[in-house]
Amino acid sequence: MEQLPKDIPVFVELRHKGWFANDEVRQMVFNLFHELNIGAVITDASGRRDCVHMQLPTPHAFIRFVGNSLDRTDYTRVDEWVDRIKQWRDQGLQSVWFFMHQHDERYSPELADYVSEQLNQKLGLNLHRPQFIDRDKGLFG
Repeated sequence: MEQLPKDIPVFVELRHKGWFANDEVRQMVFNLFHELNIGAVITDASGRRDCVHMQLPTPHAFIRFVGNSLDRTDYTRVDEWVDRIKQWRDQGLQSVWFFMHQHDERYSPELADYVSEQLNQKLGLNLHRPQFIDRDKGLFG
């Protein structure tokens, strides 16, 4: 890990359940990430709640959000993330990468629009929202 670039943000995603089964091992890993200035991806997938660790070894967050085909719980989870990101920002968070996808990607644009809308409203941002051909301007509008 010491050979990783220092001039760009680096994040590591821990997915194996073993990283989260032992609090001492997990804390040792996150302490190492902090010492090396490496971020930890927070994985939010409905079937894997152990990966939603909420530890930020750097003042940057990378959230990997796996949606569930626009189930109402997707919107609830997004709302919780927006509130959490606002709280972290108030505590000194410098940047956020919110990587959102679905098992069925045809739902991703709609949920990405909702994420952008909520971040804009609740954090006073001006993120560009997706444009939908059938709903906004049309293909040539």
